[in-house]
Amino acid sequence: THTGTSSHAEISQKEREPLEGIRNFLEKEGIPSSIYRGRDDNFILRTKGGPEITAKFILKTEPYIRTKNKREQIARFREDISKIREHENYRRKRARKVLGLV
Repeated sequence: THTGTSSHAEISQKEREPLEGIRNFLEKEGIPSSIYRGRDDNFILRTKGGPEITAKFILKTEPYIRTKNKREQIARFREDISKIREHENYRRKRARKVLGLV
């Protein structure tokens, strides 16, 4: 999973089938995503919709995250999104609201 400070989340797998199941779950939760083949022949699921959708993705998947690296990526996203910028779009504001940072 990759969240960083970008506007999407990614999950990479060697097999497509596990990602199909995750994508179905995300679609039911109102989180649009797509699957494509990466340069290294892995399949990548990527959320679509910017920071607000990334925030929803975090809320729905964070309880299942076990690795330190992934928890740190989520913490960086939360830290970045909590910073109010002078000229920011409504998606960042709504992402803060989704994560309860307002």
